[in-house]
Amino acid sequence: MIYRYIQSAKGAKIFSAAVAAATGKGHQTGKEGEEKVKMHTHSYCCLDYAQIYDVVRYRIHKMKKKLKDELDSRNTVQTYVCPNCGKRYSAFDALQLISFTDDVFHCERCDGELVAESDKLAADEMGDGDDNRSRRREKLKDLLKRIEEQLNPLTVQLSRVKDLPVPDFGTLQQWEARASAAARGYGEIDPNDANKSSQVPGYGGIPMPSLGDTKENPSPVVPFSPSPSAVRVVFPSPSGERRREERQKAMGAYKYVSELWRKKQSDVMRFLQRVRCWEYRQHPSIVRVTRPTRPDKARRLGYKAKQGFVVYRVRVRRGGRKRPVPKGIVYGKPKHQGITQLKFQRNKRSVAEERAARKLGGLRVLNSYWVNEDSTYKYFEVILVDAAHAAIRNDPRTNWICKGVHKHRELRGLTSAGKKFRGLRGKGHTHHKARPSRRATWKRNQTLSLRRYR
Repeated sequence: MIYRYIQSAKGAKIFSAAVAAATGKGHQTGKEGEEKVKMHTHSYCCLDYAQIYDVVRYRIHKMKKKLKDELDSRNTVQTYVCPNCGKRYSAFDALQLISFTDDVFHCERCDGELVAESDKLAADEMGDGDDNRSRRREKLKDLLKRIEEQLNPLTVQLSRVKDLPVPDFGTLQQWEARASAAARGYGEIDPNDANKSSQVPGYGGIPMPSLGDTKENPSPVVPFSPSPSAVRVVFPSPSGERRREERQKAMGAYKYVSELWRKKQSDVMRFLQRVRCWEYRQHPSIVRVTRPTRPDKARRLGYKAKQGFVVYRVRVRRGGRKRPVPKGIVYGKPKHQGITQLKFQRNKRSVAEERAARKLGGLRVLNSYWVNEDSTYKYFEVILVDAAHAAIRNDPRTNWICKGVHKHRELRGLTSAGKKFRGLRGKGHTHHKARPSRRATWKRNQTLSLRRYR
């Protein structure tokens, strides 16, 4: 709305003169017996068509853009909220909040199950579960579709008036001239009485070009607020998007942690790894941790949250190995002169397992995995098992490691790291010489077996 009271300095003088004439100031009054006419002040307003057109288009664009941004949101940092106490957590705290009993995130204050803040609406209306995010996406798609359907008449009308000229209201003097001309056209209206201008249809304004009668949509209007009984709308999507949505539906806590660790270059992981490296450097080279840093990886490698399982973090210096000779002096052939450019046959993870087993002689190495690295060190977590513990010996799923053949399995290449550096990860005819081991293959090829006939 634009209120046309005073347009310019000259218009202000005309307006002041009109007010003075209306109140009787500066003019002689009538006879004493005549009653004074009571004057009323009226405010007139008009619509700025250009501004209204832009504002309506802008509001519709913002509504649709917000919903589309929610649908296309791929934020890695997720916020969680406890429905009981209201405490909030971020994805940085996800690894410390995971529970090994039900594979979900729990509040540290009240032990309540956390709900993703962006999925709070879907969780309240559809129930908790791993597919809340997918359900919320379906609700947003349905909401966006209904907005487009219900605002379609308005958008059609906006497109029709898009190329039409916008009426110009002009100055106050022009408005007064148009008002006087319109008043003279209606003989029963006094041109000097500006209070009755509202009696004339379209008084003092410039009409918009006629576009015909507005057609109403006979279909019933559905409110924007989503309801649990809303019809599910399936939109066609590419195969990659469909697979991603199906994977998100079956995405639990461990799956979320695994996806987080898979994207090591994301802002979340880069921040976490930088902070953890600073913390790891303050600790000894071999230190016990209360829980696995990567619970999903530890579970896949055989870790169980029960008695008899422990996890140690081992620090191994990066880089090649130096030949252990005094002052770097090597006596002999030139091919033995190398000091620094030596590559150890086993990988760093296998070295970490060996050092952990040497320090903890009463435990047996189950497996290990990478957790962090900086410019100087690589950090691994080694899973060890107490073969003498009753909980391990009585469990048929874990008592296999109690047999004597599994002593020092990290030194014989029987762990995951050992099988990797032995070349047992590959398959096919190009890896025949790696099985059962390179040494066994070499011995078999170098041995000539002759049968003795009698």
